[in-house]
Amino acid sequence: MVVGIWDEGHMADSQAGEFLKGALFYAAVASFAAILPIWPYGYYILLRWVVTGVSVYALVTIPTLGSGQRAALAGITLIFNPLIPVHLSRGIWTIFNLGVGGYFLLLRGKMTVVVAEPDPSELQK
Repeated sequence: MVVGIWDEGHMADSQAGEFLKGALFYAAVASFAAILPIWPYGYYILLRWVVTGVSVYALVTIPTLGSGQRAALAGITLIFNPLIPVHLSRGIWTIFNLGVGGYFLLLRGKMTVVVAEPDPSELQK
C-alpha cells in the first residue's frame, strides 16, 4: 500500500505517510492501554479524539484503500466519535479497543511510504 499526499497525480510528500505510520502506532498503543482499568474518565475521552482523528486522517491520506478498509475506518470513526458518543459496556469497549489497536498496527504494517521522483520537465519550468 503506497501512502502519501497526492498532488495532481504525483506523490507530493512522504512526510504525511511517515506521520500517519507514527500516528497509527501511538493510537494503537493508547487503545491497548485503555484496556487497563487504571485510567480516569478523561483518558477515554482523549482516546476517542485520537482514534477518530487518526481514522479520518488515514481515510483522506491513503489513496489506495480498498472498500473494506474504508468501511472499517469509517466504522471506527463512527464508534469512537467524541461529538456524538456511543455508550457501551466496559466489556464491549475492551473488544473494540483490542480490535482497533490490532487493526491500526495491521494497517501500519501494510504501509509503504514512497517518495516520488520529480518529473525532469517540471524542474525546468
